[in-house]
Amino acid sequence: MTGSRSRSTRVLFWRRRLRRRRPPPPATAPAIPLPGPPARRRGDAMWMLWLLFALGALAGHVALSGQTGQLLAAPARAGDLAQNMAVYRTAVMAYVAAHAGFSGTVADGDLSLPSWYVRLPWWRNHVADGMVTVYAVPPPTGFSAELQRLARGSMLAGEARGGRLHTPDFGDTGIALPAMVPDFAPVWLAPID
Repeated sequence: MTGSRSRSTRVLFWRRRLRRRRPPPPATAPAIPLPGPPARRRGDAMWMLWLLFALGALAGHVALSGQTGQLLAAPARAGDLAQNMAVYRTAVMAYVAAHAGFSGTVADGDLSLPSWYVRLPWWRNHVADGMVTVYAVPPPTGFSAELQRLARGSMLAGEARGGRLHTPDFGDTGIALPAMVPDFAPVWLAPID
């Protein structure tokens, strides 16, 4: 078997032989650069992906932030209303403390409110029987719970029901309210010292 070649040797022989027979590549003229966009590299498209990602994130934020704002707006608004009522109540108490023996309704012009304060049209007050009553007409929704939180669970802050003060913690407190306070109005009382 000296004259026979193995199969792998024959394959290598023919591959080498075919390589030698290939014609050389044709001579080409030097390439003239044509006007147009430069050849794209792999990194050139990366900035477009980042831009697409950023725009998608921005669109998602805009779409979802409106929903979150609506969910958070009501408690924030109730908290702001409670703070506003607290400032108004403090001004009424200061007026009554300065004018001993006063009873009735304190006019807004007589109150010394801070310059930054914006009085909301819902607040009403009444002074009688040694008690300052500050209440809201018409009652804003969801406001009583926030008023109770701001008053730190006080027995003097709650809702009017049937001419009496009701609080979430104490229920019917037995405290009679003036007749002009409507049912379900948020009420914050302050005793006159």
